[in-house]
Formats: sequence, structure tokens, C-alpha cells
Amino acid sequence: MMIDGDLRLVEWNARFPEFTGVPEQLLRIGLPIEDILYSQACAGEFGEVDVDTEVARRLALLRAGASSGTIERKRPNGRILELRRNPLAGGGFVTLYTDITARRQAEDQLRQAQKMEALGHLTGGVAHDFNNLLMIILGNLDVAERSLKNLELDRASQGLERSRSGARRAAALTQRLLTFSRQQPRDPQPIDPNVLIGQLSDLIHQSASTKAKVEFALAEQPWMVLADPNQLEIAVLNLVINARDAMPKGGVLVIETAKVCRGGRSASTSLPVLGDEFVQIIVKDSGMGMSREVAARASEPFFTTKEAGKGTGLGLYQVFGFAAQAGGRVTIDSQPNVGTAVVIHLPRFVGNKAMQAPD
Repeated sequence: MMIDGDLRLVEWNARFPEFTGVPEQLLRIGLPIEDILYSQACAGEFGEVDVDTEVARRLALLRAGASSGTIERKRPNGRILELRRNPLAGGGFVTLYTDITARRQAEDQLRQAQKMEALGHLTGGVAHDFNNLLMIILGNLDVAERSLKNLELDRASQGLERSRSGARRAAALTQRLLTFSRQQPRDPQPIDPNVLIGQLSDLIHQSASTKAKVEFALAEQPWMVLADPNQLEIAVLNLVINARDAMPKGGVLVIETAKVCRGGRSASTSLPVLGDEFVQIIVKDSGMGMSREVAARASEPFFTTKEAGKGTGLGLYQVFGFAAQAGGRVTIDSQPNVGTAVVIHLPRFVGNKAMQAPD
């Protein structure tokens, strides 16, 4: 669809009515964009909205120049469109509509497969932790039973309370795993990365080797980011699992968060993210490291240096894909026999700044 500087239709192709819900008989050269928006709103293309209010809102944004960028929209029929809107030199813009439903479905299946692989890595540690909790519960129930027989009510009460505490911890661990494994649609929302990592700390410790020392270095008063929390959890756990596998004899695993401003002391001017303020989530290990050639291919799907059956080559691919969908990037700093640092750069989220142009 091509719109001129007066916000009137100039050109469109044969697929335009199918992809937008605008009746073909309505289309003509010079048709105001307001009429197109009104037709789409009436057809439910923008969801359950007040038609006049929604059309006025979108029209105001377009007149204000908010008419460039790439966004997604789910249509009433369930199809997912990617809209790429580029401004024209003389005013107006061109919008390209692409049906990405199949791509998103494949990505969702890949995310779920990667999540279940990460969950598989957790089972050994979880089984050990759960067994310890059961021993706490059973041991304290035995104490409570003996105490009741001897009429030592205070001691019996203490044993029951410890049992109850162990049961709560076991239930919380089970709930955490169920939540993590559940298939969920992508849902970007404001996230405090420190809070998310804190909530994930149990699974991080269980994902890491018992030979590895896990350390956290989280920034004070961290900035918010706009991302899907489930995908961010999977990304962090994938990096932890990779770090663990890189340290078969043990080592140090460090998870950091940092606030970075372009041009600041801690930031390179070549930061790979648009904008001026970023949050970095860093997973570092003291493992075997990678050569420059291996690091360059690390984000390729199915590329792995692990033995057969020990890796699918999808872990870092998922991390790179997640970062790109969140408007960020991933960088890898690795040296053989020194270690690896994988850095997820995400734009800072401030209020409504992340709101896109009208779709």
C-alpha cells in the first residue's frame, strides 16, 4: 500500500484486500487513509474497540509522523501479519504486509522444544533437591511422632512446622517447574531483570554443575526492559547450561546485570543496539572457551561442538532469536582456555516509549 503526503491511497496490489480486511470495491486512487482505517476497525481488524475513537487515535499518530518501523498484528482470523512501514521522501509512506503465521508457529514450536530440553537438564538436580526435601519432611514427622508419644508437645509442634516448611518448598519447586514447562504465547511486558533472575536462582543452581561456583553480580536499581519473561528465562537457562558444559571439571559461573549508556565509560560506541540506554544480562564462565571461528558460528541453528546426544545446537540460536525479537542483540567474548562471556543487550524500557506506530 502506498499513501501520499495528504494521507490518500496511491497504489496497492491484488493481495491488499485479503491481508487488510478492506473490501476491494472500496479501493480507489485518492481514497483517504481515514476511510481505510474505518473499514478495518468496523471489520474487527483492531480488536474490540470503539470504532470512532480508534480511527481518530490512529489518524492522529499518522499525521504526527509515527508512520515508520516494523510491527506485528494478529488478525481476527488468527493470521499474524508483519507490517513494515517506510516513509517516502515527498511525504506519505509505503506499507508492506507479510503473512508470518507459519514462521511464528515454527518459532513457538522451537521455543517449546528448547524449553523442554532445558527442563531435561534440570531433572537430575531437581530429583536430588526433592529427595532432600522429602527426607526433611519424613525425618521431622518421625520426631513429631516420638515427641507426641512422650507428650513433648513443643518438640512435636516444631517437628510438624519443619515438615510443613519442607512441604511448602517442595510444592514451590514443583510449581516453578510446571510454570516453566507450560507452553505459553509470546507476551512482551515490562520486566525487572534482577527480579526475574532472583526468581530463577533455584533453577540456575540446579542447571549448573555441582562442581561450579555460581555467583550473582546484579546492578543496583536496574532499569526495566520490554520482553517476554518466559523467553528471557529460557535464554538465561540456556546460557547457564552452555557455561556448565564448558566447565566439565568445575569453575566459576557469574551472572551479571548492568546499566549501560552509549558513550559512557563502560560502553563502546559500537554497541549493537539502537538507542542510548541499555540493560546488559551477562553470563560468564571460566571454561574452555571458543576459538574465533567457533564463536562466529555459535548462533547458527543446529551448530554444536558437543558430542552426539549432548546438545541440539539450538540453545544459543534461541538466545539470539529472543534478543532480536525484544529489539536487542547478543555479543560473545570468548578465548580458548580462558572462558566465555555472552552478553544480551536489551533497550531500556521507559513508560510508553516502547509503543510502536499504529498498525
